[in-house]
Amino acid sequence: MDKFDLSYVPVLAVAATLIIAFVNYLNFRLNKTLNIKNHLYTEKLKVYRELTKLLSEMIRLHDKAIDLLDKGAENIETSKALNACSDEINEMGMQIDKLIIEAYLLVPDRMVNFLRDFSEYIGQPVAGSPTLAEDLATLRTADQRIREKAEELIGALREDIGTRRLNTKMTRL
Repeated sequence: MDKFDLSYVPVLAVAATLIIAFVNYLNFRLNKTLNIKNHLYTEKLKVYRELTKLLSEMIRLHDKAIDLLDKGAENIETSKALNACSDEINEMGMQIDKLIIEAYLLVPDRMVNFLRDFSEYIGQPVAGSPTLAEDLATLRTADQRIREKAEELIGALREDIGTRRLNTKMTRL
């Protein structure tokens, strides 16, 4: 009556258990890797968001400084407001430097170089001129260059986090 030999069943059970264990191990490694990538992406996004806010605020302060110079810096109150605005811009520059230092561990080398170049550019002093008109022209030129550099930086940040690719994938859903 022993037509079926069942001696191979324990071997199959062990083999199936080993295959399942191996698949679970691979799944664990994949999930761990994805969790780390997601965490790093989230942290990078936080730094980039804060950096973008600071850039926006810096540009707003530049606009304020230009408006103050348009009114004339001979007025003591306007001069004080201009100095306060300058101090705020310097503080923003220091905050941007701190964020860039935080980003060193999170971003690729290409972005580190881009951030470092931007930081060095905004850290350059704008030379004062003997006349208000020359100060205003110098500030307008510096403001335009900072806006261009900020747009380049934001474009590079968007490229680094893959904004276009994410938007494309989202529209497919």
